[in-house]
Amino acid sequence: MASSERSHAFPLAGGAESRPPEDPRCDACNSGLLRRRRVDMAFWSGGRLVLVRDIPSLVCDACGEQYTEDEVAMQLDMMRGADFRHAQMIDRQEVPVYTFPGGRDDLR
Repeated sequence: MASSERSHAFPLAGGAESRPPEDPRCDACNSGLLRRRRVDMAFWSGGRLVLVRDIPSLVCDACGEQYTEDEVAMQLDMMRGADFRHAQMIDRQEVPVYTFPGGRDDLR
């Protein structure tokens, strides 16, 4: 997730149905409309980086802000709480790690 994109819990509208409110405007920019999209999110779990793909979300068509409905957020929390042990792994990727120039020296 890019630094300009944040995920927010978004309450379900109208009970158990998974739909945005009547006028789904973005709370971040107050101008964009929220559209249903599938997004990828990265999580730290047990010292490792885990990527979860195809998460149903509402994404602002103007600023890219991402909102996750409560039910989806609870499922993600349960996956993280179980350290993704019960989730199906579909792929493995290598992630390069870099150090910021002078980053470790500045702590001394």
